[in-house]
Amino acid sequence: MKKIILVATACISLQACGNNTSKESSRLKSISWILGYWEMNTPEGSVTESWIRNSDTSYSGVGKFIDSSGKVMSTEEIEIIQRGDMLLYIPTVSNQNGGEPIVFAEAFYTDTSISFLNAEHDFPQRITYVKTSDSTILAYIEGDINGEIQRIDYPYSRK
Repeated sequence: MKKIILVATACISLQACGNNTSKESSRLKSISWILGYWEMNTPEGSVTESWIRNSDTSYSGVGKFIDSSGKVMSTEEIEIIQRGDMLLYIPTVSNQNGGEPIVFAEAFYTDTSISFLNAEHDFPQRITYVKTSDSTILAYIEGDINGEIQRIDYPYSRK
């Protein structure tokens, strides 16, 4: 918990400093393919993510799991923010981590993929998005569970 507070404090400090806006804008713009409404259907229901541009330095998203009867089972609010030369992925799930945001720092990125890492988090430790076409992305989460690396894929289609 102390590490999460330290990371959050560092993020707030970086936000207060503000850096080269044009550099920030171009870094975030390179993953603008994530913007829009994405959906994955399963026999149990659907998983959706909806992303919008807030500013030159931030995107916000909402992820939902909707069961087959149409009931929203879980909701996740997400921010991707530019801080200096790094992107941060900050999800908040009301019934996890005491409803507190968790910060994942950019681990790598290309024009078609971005991966975020928080080695201190229980699961997942890594969150990755890959643009597979103009109408599809693959999101996946992975991390260590009881000494084994587990991965869950979310193949989304643009709606």
